[in-house]
Amino acid sequence: METCVYCLQIIRIRVKNIQGYGRNTTTTPLLQDLGSYLFGNLHQLAGSALPHNRLRDLTRIYGPVMGIQLGQVPALVISSPEAAKEVMKIQDVQFANRPLVLATKMVAYNGNDILVGVYGDQWRQLRKICTLELLSAKRVQSFKAVREEEVLNFVGFLHSKAETPVNLTHLLFALSNTVIARTSIGKKCKSQDALLRIMDDLIEASAGFSLADMFPSFKFLKYITGDKSRFEIWHRELDQILLKKL
Repeated sequence: METCVYCLQIIRIRVKNIQGYGRNTTTTPLLQDLGSYLFGNLHQLAGSALPHNRLRDLTRIYGPVMGIQLGQVPALVISSPEAAKEVMKIQDVQFANRPLVLATKMVAYNGNDILVGVYGDQWRQLRKICTLELLSAKRVQSFKAVREEEVLNFVGFLHSKAETPVNLTHLLFALSNTVIARTSIGKKCKSQDALLRIMDDLIEASAGFSLADMFPSFKFLKYITGDKSRFEIWHRELDQILLKKL
């Protein structure tokens, strides 16, 4: 929180400098316009521990299709089944691209994968390979025994720990990772604990709002917040694990 406040103060100082060095002025329409450009609707989300609940409340006022400004980044909030169908099914190609945020740039090889890749020829080729070679009905059926064995082991472990608390989230991640590893490379991942730790860290870091993503014109934010160094460390660790697997 202290880092966020510090960074916002730097942004405020920079905005004041845009008005002109040495002016003895108070808030002006220009500064208000710049403030709206920089901060957008962030003040309407401030103070909420669950931003999605706050967005839900705002859509009840402004409608099921609501445009907002997250810092310098425009966003569209969809909150009705009809609007969701329009975006995700009818007009899905128009909304296929995902924002290339700092996490995907640094960890997902600049977004060059099927999960967060930009919609285009490369992405369609990746999807084709996955659909025909990895996720075809015949290929999925061929790994049925692996899935059943791992699920049986999972249920057996839960049964043995019936009287003690367990981290179910961690166990489900481990189950998924084991099944994927065995079906893709034929063996379990020896660095599973390290991989799960990195994935937990990445999910936690990517779940909230990032100042570097909301204010892309301020290149220094990714250094001040420490996001760049953290993502670089996780990227190197993931690379080492993947190289050992391959």
